[in-house]
Amino acid sequence: MTNLKKSILSFKKISLDDYDLINSYLINQPFRICDYTPGVLYMWKGYLNYEFAISHDTLIIKSNLKGNVTFSIPLGEGDVKKALDSIKEYCLFHNIPMNFHGVTEPAAKILTDHFGDIFEIRNLENWGEYIYRYSDLLYLKGKKYHSKRNHINQFARNYHDYVFKEIKIEDIPRIRDFSENYYQQVQKDQALFYREKEMLYNILNDYHRLRLIGGYLEVEGNIAAFSIGEIQRDILFVHIEKADREYKGSYAVINNEFLNYFKHEDVYFVNREEDVGDEGLRKAKMSYHPIEIIKKFSVKQKI
Repeated sequence: MTNLKKSILSFKKISLDDYDLINSYLINQPFRICDYTPGVLYMWKGYLNYEFAISHDTLIIKSNLKGNVTFSIPLGEGDVKKALDSIKEYCLFHNIPMNFHGVTEPAAKILTDHFGDIFEIRNLENWGEYIYRYSDLLYLKGKKYHSKRNHINQFARNYHDYVFKEIKIEDIPRIRDFSENYYQQVQKDQALFYREKEMLYNILNDYHRLRLIGGYLEVEGNIAAFSIGEIQRDILFVHIEKADREYKGSYAVINNEFLNYFKHEDVYFVNREEDVGDEGLRKAKMSYHPIEIIKKFSVKQKI
C-alpha cells in the first residue's frame, strides 16, 4: 500500500497559469480532435471539472461530470504505457472504474493492446468530428460547392461594403452583445446549445490569454457573424461560429473569410468539430463535403 500511495497521480484544476505547460503536451497530440486543444479544454473546464496531472512525461486530463470520472489517454512523447498504469493505480486506490473520454479508434487500440479485453467500447454517433481539406473550403471549386459560391456572391451583392476584421480585445464587448442577441433569437431543444453560451463567455472573458484566433463580419457598422478557433499542427479547429441569418449567406461568408484571413502554408485541414445530434448542424457540416468524420468512443471498464 505504501508504494501505491507514493505512485498515485496528483491532479490539479486547469487554470490559465498552466497554459504553457498543458499546451506543450497538446501541441503534438496525434488524434486530431478538439477535445485535446487548449481552447476546448479551457472553454469546458468548469462544466466538466477538468483537472490534469503529469505522469511519465505525459499529460492526463481527468473530467468529473456529476460523479462520472473519465480520463484522457496520456498525451505527449513520454512513456504512455507507464502513464496508463498510473491511471489504473489511481482508479484502484480511489475505487472507481477506469473510464476514458475523447477516445478515437487509434486511442482505443492503445488501450485494448495494453489492458486487454476489459472495456465496453461504444461509438458516440453524435460526437464524430468533421474533417475537411483546407483548400476545399477556401476555394470552393467544382459543382459540389456551387450553392456555397452562390451564397457568398449574393451576400457580396447585398452588402457590398462588408468587411472582415480580426477580433481584438476591444471588440470583445461587441462580440458578447452579438452573442446575447443570437441566443435570445435562436431556439433549440438541445441542452448543450444553451450550455455552450456559458462556455463561449468563458473564453471571451480570457480571450487575450488563450491565444485563439477569431474574426467577424461587419455590415454597416453591425456585426453579422463571427468565428473563433485555433491552429494546432496542420489543422485549424473552428470552435465557435455564429451568424445572424437575417444577413442571407452570412454563414458561408464567415466560414470562407475566416479561412482566407488565417490561411497558412503549413495548415492543410479544417476540423469543424461535432454536430452533437443536431440534424440542422449535421446537414450543414455534410454540405461542405468532409473527407473524414473522426469517430469517438465511450470506453468504460467492464464491471
